Amino acid sequence: MRIGMIMDTPFPPDARVENEAITLVDNGYEVYLFHIDYEGRPAREEYEGVQIYRVKGSRFLYKMSALAYTVPYFRWSVQGEIRRFIQETGVDVLHIHDMVIAEAAFKANKVAGLPTVLDLHENRPEIMQLYNHTNSWPGNRLINLNRWKTKQKELMNRAGQVILVSEEARKYAQRVDGIPLKKTVSVPNVVSLDRFDTGCRDEELEEITRGKCSLLYIGDTSLRRGTMTILEMCYLMQNHSIDLQVIFVGESSQDNHLKAFVKQRGLESVVQFEGWQKPEKLPAYINAADICLSPLLRNPHHDTTYANKLFQYMACGKPVVASDCPAQAAVVNQEKCGVVFEAGNSAELAKVVVDLYKNPKQRKWMGKNGATAVRERWNWNVTGKNLLGVYEELSTAQKVSDG
Repeated sequence: MRIGMIMDTPFPPDARVENEAITLVDNGYEVYLFHIDYEGRPAREEYEGVQIYRVKGSRFLYKMSALAYTVPYFRWSVQGEIRRFIQETGVDVLHIHDMVIAEAAFKANKVAGLPTVLDLHENRPEIMQLYNHTNSWPGNRLINLNRWKTKQKELMNRAGQVILVSEEARKYAQRVDGIPLKKTVSVPNVVSLDRFDTGCRDEELEEITRGKCSLLYIGDTSLRRGTMTILEMCYLMQNHSIDLQVIFVGESSQDNHLKAFVKQRGLESVVQFEGWQKPEKLPAYINAADICLSPLLRNPHHDTTYANKLFQYMACGKPVVASDCPAQAAVVNQEKCGVVFEAGNSAELAKVVVDLYKNPKQRKWMGKNGATAVRERWNWNVTGKNLLGVYEELSTAQKVSDG
């Protein structure tokens, strides 16, 4: 079976798409991946057995993707390219990543009528409520979030199968959008142990953190991720006897707010911003930390999803301090791999961090629990079977159809 993946974001890197695509290739499927390129990379390329088809996009097209469900320019611009991709590759099924490009893919597929799998990496309409561009002019006038919500429901109904990121997301789609559970499958963003080197270490990083209460945050640093809660915790702990060191690995357009807070509160010696780092270096940062943080603020998206970082922390055997967003809190509590605190409550976060740092035996026990849970349950070799199940059913249906 030939699978045509469609996405609007760059590839590589994208850990979720990479895990899915390579797993399918390793299991005998042919994978052709279409995406819009804004970086001038080769139009055709092979990556780990995945055949990549890139279509050049302009800066204007990128900006118009934010208005995909306000004006049809983005759809008009890419649906013809997707149609040509379908014809040229002869794919048997379309695997559509996220909703920005989804309508263009469905329109392009009208003639071919291929089976469709809609893979929603996030609840886009819910998380968009917190984006800068949707809360400032002109985005707040042009982007109708209710229309995005309506469209997401419509797209899920149009797809043959819908892939979501957690069981909580499946239940939410059923409760809020009326999508039957039998139509959805959960494929979480977990660690691929084959490609995540948990033993990677960096002597310089470990020297910086040695003798300190070292905290690590990895990922998008937008305020909705709870990053300001971390800084507020640092300020509350200024006069504490613990020598605190907080490292942020990642960035966002809101970093200026974080860095201004650090400067205004005199936290320059405590907080370190490392920016984005290569994926292969992340285990070294995790291994240099005492405690790892996932302080997501509560909203319908965060409540029903897992951050990649959660399982990366666990894989390296580090205790996790996570906010009480139900999906991630359930993992932490079930696996006894960390402590849960009230989202946005910096005082409670400070208390949890102090108590955990003062109890190294508990940290070691929680870290060991997390590493075991990832080896046995929360890794791609296990959860990727749900993805393979979708394509096994499609392959069987195709064979029956072909007679």
